[in-house]
Amino acid sequence: MTAGGWLEGLHGGMSARLIMDSAAPPSCSRVSLQAKCSCSREAVSSMLKSFEAKDRAEMVKDGKVVVTCEFCSSVYEFTPHEAGVEEGA
Repeated sequence: MTAGGWLEGLHGGMSARLIMDSAAPPSCSRVSLQAKCSCSREAVSSMLKSFEAKDRAEMVKDGKVVVTCEFCSSVYEFTPHEAGVEEGA
């Protein structure tokens, strides 16, 4: 049995061409796709402040906290104060 014959049998004698035509997707306008990261300094700062104070203190290296976005490789630098690290911690 051919694929067309199988489709005709499956759909009560409708031709394969008719089935194919009726299943055509609607036309759509073109959309430009691009990868874009949604990270921002504010979002990273908020994320840092969600850590326990002890963990934030351990992130301080050379007097700053540096976070690199794994998606877009943007680098954000924060002072300990900006990262929510208490003095003397």
